[in-house]
Amino acid sequence: ITAGPAKWGFFNTHYLNTDRGGSVNYAKVIRSNLVLDADFGTRQQTEQFYPLTEGDWERINRSNVGFTVGQFHPELNPRNVIPKVNFNVPNSPNFTFDNRLVDQGEAWLTSLRTNLTWIKGNHSIKGGYYFELSQNSEGNGGVGAGPWAGEFTFNTDTNNPYDTNYSYANALLGTFREYREIDAFSEVVGRRYISEFYLQDTWTLDQLTINAGLRAEKWEHFDSNGDKSASFDWDIAPRVSVVYDLFGDGRTKLFGFGGRYYDPIRNNMADFAGA
Repeated sequence: ITAGPAKWGFFNTHYLNTDRGGSVNYAKVIRSNLVLDADFGTRQQTEQFYPLTEGDWERINRSNVGFTVGQFHPELNPRNVIPKVNFNVPNSPNFTFDNRLVDQGEAWLTSLRTNLTWIKGNHSIKGGYYFELSQNSEGNGGVGAGPWAGEFTFNTDTNNPYDTNYSYANALLGTFREYREIDAFSEVVGRRYISEFYLQDTWTLDQLTINAGLRAEKWEHFDSNGDKSASFDWDIAPRVSVVYDLFGDGRTKLFGFGGRYYDPIRNNMADFAGA
């Protein structure tokens, strides 16, 4: 995984991505030509980098490696991890790792769907409702976070009178070009609500099948502060398709389709709006 620690073996991490979910379905035949069905489901996904063993934690502990320089906000670094180090030398053994070393990202998707189908002659009429709640948390050290353990850059700098013109020598002398450290973890949490109603009719006449429908959709996005960051009120999306069975044997068909679709913006595009 490219976001893990630098690939020269100073410590090892494990990338863990979990996906769990469950659903419940219900169907009711009200009459021979009238059927109600519904389903409810929820899904959780997590993502995390963490040291493979306790020994890997110990290998990046400041006390164990003899690094005694303090940091401005040690409360963000409870495992006393060494700072990141960049040398700006080809194939250099940088001390880098994913910021999400101390927490995990987590996403939840919950949905409810219900349909009513009515068969009348050569018409199959269906209507229903769909609701979805999507929640996303990047976790401490996730997207938008900076170096919570600190980060030194030992690039050469001709404007620095103490510069040695070589990154490794700068590191030995403690001559760094830049030091960065965050003062708080950003809380990147987003929510999105989707509500949809639809009605459609599938009409079959000999070798011709016409499927016409209408969908109404509403989306609401909330940012990390809980404020509404975007909303789309009841967009109307008509759709129609035509299928013609050329020889009536189901082997050769002509298709035609037209419709309007709305693509909701991704959760993490709205998460940062209030951050």
